[in-house]
Amino acid sequence: FHLLMQVRQYYPDAGAKFAALFEKDRKLWRDIIERAKSAGEIRTEVDTEETVAMFREVFYGLSFEQAFLSGLDTGELSRKLRFIYSLIKA
Repeated sequence: FHLLMQVRQYYPDAGAKFAALFEKDRKLWRDIIERAKSAGEIRTEVDTEETVAMFREVFYGLSFEQAFLSGLDTGELSRKLRFIYSLIKA
């Protein structure tokens, strides 16, 4: 994470490139959630933007925190993401 902060600080337009990358990721999540709504997999009244934020922030937050410990526990990440899904499924 420190490397990415250094890149942002010292390379021109790095912030814009990171922003574009993050927006691409959000768009992917939006598309997936909208398709799941259309397919009846998740409830249609679920707010797409909030759902995108929940999935992404759990992933990035847990990844960041555990990077300082023993590394990302993918089992824990899976449990947390599945829990979010259980709250929104149809």
